[in-house]
Amino acid sequence: MKRNPVCAPPNRRAGAAGAMSGMTLIELMVALAIFAVLGVICVRVVTATTESRQRLADALQRWGEITRLLQMTESDLMQIVARPASSGGANPPSMIVVQPAAGAATEFSFIKLDGGRNTVRRRGYRLEGDRVVLLRWSGVDMGPAPARDVVLENVKALRVSLITAAGRRSAFWPPDHAAADTLPAAIELELELPDAGTIRRLFALR
Repeated sequence: MKRNPVCAPPNRRAGAAGAMSGMTLIELMVALAIFAVLGVICVRVVTATTESRQRLADALQRWGEITRLLQMTESDLMQIVARPASSGGANPPSMIVVQPAAGAATEFSFIKLDGGRNTVRRRGYRLEGDRVVLLRWSGVDMGPAPARDVVLENVKALRVSLITAAGRRSAFWPPDHAAADTLPAAIELELELPDAGTIRRLFALR
């Protein structure tokens, strides 16, 4: 009697090798697409973060410039003095505020103590185009031409309001029939800025 040959067991190694075969083309394309999407998202996040930081830095710098102008103006106005009697009556008044018709430049100037030099000089501010310019004269008079420094840019309007001791407001100084050494009790500055709105600051002088 013949015996049936014993069937050889399947090759387990061959099956395992087939199960561990490489990725298909479709799987590879899907993986690449996922990586591409993640890359685009990462680039957008980094770009948005960088732009946000730049906008924040620009805003901080802008407000720093505005604050610097207001502090400078306050420091100057706190040292304002009346014209010395020995300077003569034909010279410019202690404070001059000119606000011409719309479109013209607003300018105000005044006499102030000159730090530790124990002297007085005229200082002023003028709106030239869209820039506020600091004016520094060598003496109390209006000539020769003052030194000029730009202290704030991108300014839409500069307005000045003078308040008398009686509480009345005026857009110019000195008021009618006032003496050359007359000073207001307070001065209000108004800055109109395209990117920061309208800023008002009141400075008491007495």
